[in-house]
Amino acid sequence: MASPKLVKVGNITVGLVPIADIHVKRKNFRRMSEAQRATLKQSIAQHGFKSFLLVCKDADGNGYELIDGHHRLDELIAAGED
Repeated sequence: MASPKLVKVGNITVGLVPIADIHVKRKNFRRMSEAQRATLKQSIAQHGFKSFLLVCKDADGNGYELIDGHHRLDELIAAGED
């Protein structure tokens, strides 16, 4: 994906952004056990991604800061998504 594809819906914006544009600035203190990670992988394989990653524009406007969805982002990267 070369550029974001965003749509305004009411007072929020939804869409697709390149994974390379998402920056993790805050540490995710929630840890998943191996069993939880395996369950997440199986759910994604069976049903696809059913939840959005929540991001906001970086202060410099050149990317997006990840707010929620750290584990899902890890799985997208592991799956080779872009």
